Amino acid sequence: SGLRPASAGLLHLIEKTYRATGSRLPLTVGDLTLTDPLTVRAREIAPPKPSRLPLPPPDPARLQPPGDGPPPAFDFHTTGIAFDLLRPADEKQRKALEYALDSLEDRRILAYADAKDHNERRYHVVPNPAHADALSRMTGAPDRRQPQ
Repeated sequence: SGLRPASAGLLHLIEKTYRATGSRLPLTVGDLTLTDPLTVRAREIAPPKPSRLPLPPPDPARLQPPGDGPPPAFDFHTTGIAFDLLRPADEKQRKALEYALDSLEDRRILAYADAKDHNERRYHVVPNPAHADALSRMTGAPDRRQPQ
């Protein structure tokens, strides 16, 4: 799938937590790993909606994250860190998935955002890097992080 071991382990943990609620329907995974050309093409096909209000000029200090991190438009799907889960149509299954995501987010194992991409509701999910080693062990594969 191209997911990093920590992200694959997190996906396994989400499914396990989701199943613990008694849910039997399968989770539907959306975007996993995307290439840079794919993300550029997706923005060309479905550009972000323009703001209704006039925007002030951007503050250069706010555009660059601390420590010279990635730019604001960077898509973490290209790294194999982030993945999407599609929102279940069934109300009971949606609540079970949101419970699983919320409980893991409360324990700071992941961060997620509810989003709508290409007319599909989905949850963008990213593992907490502090738990990368533990999540990687859930898949049985070592984490492939770059050396410091």
